[in-house]
Amino acid sequence: MAATAAAAGPHSFADARRRGGVLACNASAALVDLGDGVLGLEVCSRPGLWDRGLADMVAAASDLVRRRQFRALLVGSDDDGVFDVPDGPAAGSAPAGDRAALGACLQAGQQALLALRYADFPVVFAAAGPVAGGGLALLLHADAVVAHAGLRAGFCERRFGLLPGWGGIAQMLVRAQALCGDTDAAARLTLALVAGGRILDDVPEARVCGLLRATDPVVADPALLLPAAKAHALALSRTYARPQAAGIAAAGPAALPALEAEVARLVAAGGLDRPQAEAARAVARIIAGDGALRGTRLSEIDVMRMERDAVLALARASLVRARLATAGPRSRQYHTIE
Repeated sequence: MAATAAAAGPHSFADARRRGGVLACNASAALVDLGDGVLGLEVCSRPGLWDRGLADMVAAASDLVRRRQFRALLVGSDDDGVFDVPDGPAAGSAPAGDRAALGACLQAGQQALLALRYADFPVVFAAAGPVAGGGLALLLHADAVVAHAGLRAGFCERRFGLLPGWGGIAQMLVRAQALCGDTDAAARLTLALVAGGRILDDVPEARVCGLLRATDPVVADPALLLPAAKAHALALSRTYARPQAAGIAAAGPAALPALEAEVARLVAAGGLDRPQAEAARAVARIIAGDGALRGTRLSEIDVMRMERDAVLALARASLVRARLATAGPRSRQYHTIE
């Protein structure tokens, strides 16, 4: 789908900041007035798999939109590498060894993103570069994505011996069941994406797999991404209605052996180590419904709870903690505001 004509106003978050548009910020993100009733959530440093500071700013964004009567929220960054999750440290501000901090970070992120998903204003994600981890969670909870033609996106958590902790499995199941129209096919697709742990190569593949919708616009020029996303957010705001709560049909215990067989194939083909294999098996159990009978209607909250419990269990492994313990480079901070 071609992008909506670009809206007037800033062509970057930096431009909006120079105009004095910063309304709030922390080390992870900033809330920036983009003009014309659109609030921007600028992600300023890599969230990795999850980041408590980003979760806090997502929650603050929802509150600010309502209090200041903004028409829409636009999520993005001027740094097209900010949503990448390279090998090495990935847990953002919640060390895997601190179970209480990790649990609080997962819960805060889940609550903030689900509130965003069912907000009474549209949320648009401006996507460029690689998008994984916490960035992919933001993308999956948005009403729409405006993507640069070079977008690459996918689930990376299995690489660290973990699984999505901010609702990624829940949202992927919602999308896959709508896309496939069949519970078993949706379960296979979700398993392939989450347990497979591959970053999809291009926009067409992301559409086929459900990370992008058929209605999500694409822009060729990265300089036009933010204006096009803003224009799309304003267009959605004219007729926007809060979405109905989604239900997820459990694949059921009978589906688990086939899912586990696919995990065994992944383990054999991919040379997965023990924590990675355990993470893939945990993904299969969640997709099957974690014991729920076939056809049971699960809520997104039900599946998110399964995700959170599984991450906390997987993070006990010493190899997982070691992978996430070393401090690594984060993206540059765009500004510091006291």
